[in-house]
Amino acid sequence: MVPCDRVTEPCRKEKQVNVMQNCFFLLELPFTSPDIDEDVIREAISKKQSQWSRELNHPIKQAFAKECLKQLPTIRAIMLNHATRSEEASNAIRIKASKETALKTDIYRLKTEKANITANDVERLIKKYKQYGFTKEELVLSIQSLSGSLSENCDECTQEKSFIPQKKHAFVLSIGIDFGASFIKVAIADEEGIIEVVRDEDGMIRFPATVVYDNDGYVNVGDVIKDIDEGLLHRTCCFLRNSLWKTNLVDGYDVTKEAIGFVLKATVGLAEDYYRERHPCRYKQLVTEVIVCYPSWFTKSEKAIFAEACKNSDVNVVGLLDETTAIATSYDVVTGNEGRHFLVFDLGFSSLFVGRIFTKDHSVVLEQYEDCDIAGKLWTESILRYLLEQLELCEDNIELATLNYLQDKAGQVKEALSNTHTTAVHIELPDVNKTVTLSREHFETLTKPYIEKAIHITKRVAGNTPIYQILLAGGDVNMPRVRDALENALGVEVRKIRPDSAVSIGALLHHKKSITERGD
Repeated sequence: MVPCDRVTEPCRKEKQVNVMQNCFFLLELPFTSPDIDEDVIREAISKKQSQWSRELNHPIKQAFAKECLKQLPTIRAIMLNHATRSEEASNAIRIKASKETALKTDIYRLKTEKANITANDVERLIKKYKQYGFTKEELVLSIQSLSGSLSENCDECTQEKSFIPQKKHAFVLSIGIDFGASFIKVAIADEEGIIEVVRDEDGMIRFPATVVYDNDGYVNVGDVIKDIDEGLLHRTCCFLRNSLWKTNLVDGYDVTKEAIGFVLKATVGLAEDYYRERHPCRYKQLVTEVIVCYPSWFTKSEKAIFAEACKNSDVNVVGLLDETTAIATSYDVVTGNEGRHFLVFDLGFSSLFVGRIFTKDHSVVLEQYEDCDIAGKLWTESILRYLLEQLELCEDNIELATLNYLQDKAGQVKEALSNTHTTAVHIELPDVNKTVTLSREHFETLTKPYIEKAIHITKRVAGNTPIYQILLAGGDVNMPRVRDALENALGVEVRKIRPDSAVSIGALLHHKKSITERGD
């Protein structure tokens, strides 16, 4: 559970007992979006309270039930406070994602130990992982897909298969794409409205929005590119920003439009493969609807070029919207906030975007904005320089492969310092074998100029307008100092709901809302 401002220290100590440590799991509520009606939450708490009260006389369940009842004030405090509920939802998503790896390990272990996975094995896995937010259907599908087959002589296994919906009609999969300047993030939603964030095999949720080309044409699309000259990388939105940029092949605009189409098709294919892999037996045919978000700093002509690229990509794009609208939808700022002003603070890898928005006629209006390159890559580079200094290496004298290796390590350190106060990274190179330690305090000292400039820009965008809330987006806002600095500088609430995926999830929610309003 996430600590709530109203939870006392004794309550925190009570949470150390062996009770499910996430309120969404405990109440069996969906956690893909924290914006749940509070009446639904109260009803779920009431039902669980009745259940735990009945279980006080159960010889096995009574200890767990007793502790759950003892924690009811904590559960209410967390789940009926939007900020702590949002953080609890984010934690639930992370916990479930981490348990997916453990589930695969258990299945593969059983597969190597036994000729067939039995019904008892299935039941044990369901009991073990259902507490982490997996549905029974998800678990059985994972077991079936990863184990190859279940015991054919097992009646219970046959019964498990029977509840899997076998739809013969076309199934619509909605894909929300955050088409950033250098990276893409993707979320998918099925017909039941369940939203998932697409991850790669390493658990990463971002994919390069790049095309590599040479004089003979395009070499690679969307993959992580290593050990090549930076000049060969075509980051589609970054190059679209420079209208005078040209290649030695054709006009830069044409190259950019073609590259956007290539990356878009690759991203949709990635999302479809991800869904089919997770739900292999569920649907016979997949019809994909794609909603694409473009950077809010696009000019009118850049929007037109981007829209044309999407249209010519052979991808079924059913919606185009800017990132600011998607972020506002993700935070649901329109509901009950008519006339209020908000700030969007989107700190990505390539750029920082700060926008002042207000709600009017059930929509969002972007009133003022600025963007600059005080972004995640500069924060990572500050760690890279620190590593080079500690290793006594000169950037000008090392090979590109070594530099890429150290940049990866720097990125890992930056991510780790979002969750811990001190981290260590082991560097292993032909002439170097050393562990380097960096504290969050030292990192914040290294990046102090970036924070100060970001706050200066934010104040300038806010102007004299009363700001109701600040909405955080982008992977690099996970750094604690960012949120603290904003709160101290503007003195208003800073909201952080799934900032890594706020745009891609917001795209899906906006599309769903539009369909509902049209009555489709």
